[in-house]
Amino acid sequence: KPLAIAFLWQAFTPVGIFLGWSLSNILPNLSAFFTWLLLYGLGLKATVSGQKVLMGSGGVDVYPPCAGLEQITFSLFIVVIFLIVFPLRKKGNIFAVLALSVPIAVLCNVVRLALLAYFTSWPDGSGMGLFDFFHEFHGSLIFSLISGSFVGYLYLLTLDRELLVK
Repeated sequence: KPLAIAFLWQAFTPVGIFLGWSLSNILPNLSAFFTWLLLYGLGLKATVSGQKVLMGSGGVDVYPPCAGLEQITFSLFIVVIFLIVFPLRKKGNIFAVLALSVPIAVLCNVVRLALLAYFTSWPDGSGMGLFDFFHEFHGSLIFSLISGSFVGYLYLLTLDRELLVK
């Protein structure tokens, strides 16, 4: 029942529609910026222009479907399901787990985008096979699995800490 209410709230209320619309417009630029920041921090020559991350002869254009909104939603729903099955008692812990699941999902997506940009910069297009795998096929699901695992581990640590303190 709570999942159905959350879906209906997101899909049909003005607040839910506005949040979904505004995130889908802001998230590509933020994802591109953090992807550039990661690549730059690793010492790779990359530039960012709006929602494009360019590296040498290649790069990625971060469109809304690739910006990570689905991964954020997936991580939040994992927390909601865990809250139903293994409820947390403290409101602060609930808020902390929900709040931390968003940057975890964004970070995993930024790593994915950085890898995609790196693969496109290989000479003679030799990285395009890896790009296609991590963009289109089962390889893209690896990052959702990693994000879900981190969120699940965070929830487990929080639940364990609550159970130890009685």
